[in-house]
Amino acid sequence: MQPFLLELSGKLTGSCGNTIDVHCRLGVPPTFGVPLKIELGIPPTPYQSCGLQNPCSFQGSRGSQQIKLDEVWYRRINAPSPKSPPFQLYPIELSHVGRLTQERQATREWENPDRANITELIAYLAPTRQIQAVRGWAYPDRGSHSVQLFAVRAPGLGEISFYKEWVRGYSNSMSTLTGLANFYARVEIPDFQITNLDTYVDLLKGYFRVLSMFGRQQMQLWALSINQSASQTSIWIDPLDPHKPPNIHSERSSFLIWPEQLSQLGTAALATYSKLGAPLKAGLDQLLVSITPFLDIRHSQRFVNIMHALDAHELWPTPTSHTLTESDTLLLDKFAAMLRDLEGGATTEALTQSIDRVKGYVEQIRNPTMKLSTKMRAFEKSYPQLVNDLWPLFGKGRLPGLVKLRDRLSHKGALGVEHQAMAVATSHLAVLAERIALQILGLDIEQTQVSVLNAGRDEWHDKDYWSALQRTALV
Repeated sequence: MQPFLLELSGKLTGSCGNTIDVHCRLGVPPTFGVPLKIELGIPPTPYQSCGLQNPCSFQGSRGSQQIKLDEVWYRRINAPSPKSPPFQLYPIELSHVGRLTQERQATREWENPDRANITELIAYLAPTRQIQAVRGWAYPDRGSHSVQLFAVRAPGLGEISFYKEWVRGYSNSMSTLTGLANFYARVEIPDFQITNLDTYVDLLKGYFRVLSMFGRQQMQLWALSINQSASQTSIWIDPLDPHKPPNIHSERSSFLIWPEQLSQLGTAALATYSKLGAPLKAGLDQLLVSITPFLDIRHSQRFVNIMHALDAHELWPTPTSHTLTESDTLLLDKFAAMLRDLEGGATTEALTQSIDRVKGYVEQIRNPTMKLSTKMRAFEKSYPQLVNDLWPLFGKGRLPGLVKLRDRLSHKGALGVEHQAMAVATSHLAVLAERIALQILGLDIEQTQVSVLNAGRDEWHDKDYWSALQRTALV
């Protein structure tokens, strides 16, 4: 589609603070998810020193518009010399741009008095299969069009409404009309509530992580539009290469819940998520990303990521009491003497590091980190209904459980486990992780596709099938 072209001049600043004058050309397509065309070049001015250190930033303006480029990385600057021909731009070869920000002041043509004292936050998202399946859609007859798909209530933000928008425009040949779809989430925030807008953006990203679990595909944020009564700010994230996360499809179902349940269960999940303590919320965030990764990865990598998330955080109550043994007491006495000797010396960086290391050993003896196997046994004992129908956490005899497969992957890599067994075991572990996340969020597992009844409909969850793979899993 024909992009909107904008040319302006500005300054490119290196990380050390030195700057050069550059000319910028932007080609902004009418829809998101399409790479932006960003060209930077050195104009035919007197010779400038180009020793810029990555990453750089660009800032320029044209009329009422302010353009900023952050996290600009370049491969090469084709710098002009005193003998270079006039009227020629010397291109800067870009490898990455982290963010493009466009700020505009309000004009009489689009200023809306009814929107005074209201900030409208629009988050443009990579399309997920679940959002696309929410409602059948008829192509509009003319112009651009948008329709609300569903909405959820989110503490701290109010209502988050999800829309699908069709955008029409001419192709590059200017001979035919083409159409593309945008998907976006819209929030309205009263200005008096806003002290730091980044806080609301981070809150919105956290809620997107929770909702991503329901579709088994991350809601990747492509761009933000911040509309206020006197200004409009548009932010493109990774504009040169917008990323679309993979759909973690499954033989049993593409989604964790049906699209029609998004509004009800999404609202309930976000209400519980907002009340979680910081440690539990951090652990749940890591678990959610391991279930629905941003990148397309192998079964063995996803398996290890989920196990790491379960191991790194306390996601369920576990016994914490620890009794010091006689050998522990002897070690503590030796470390205490060592600390006295170290703290009596002259303060140096190496000495400080040694003291911190000894203190770490002392803390590990007094409060040892619980092993994954101990955590999982405590979980199996507390929540047997979540694991009884799945590949067991701990096998019997030579039949490996999920924990044993994790140990094998840690020592021998993916070649230590038969491929089909790895795929099936990862499917079972993903179901277990989704059940744990649903349990933390206070949702009824029976309303989802990982209930015992629904999960059992999949051939991979037939006990005769996975039991046969269990016997030949280790290679």
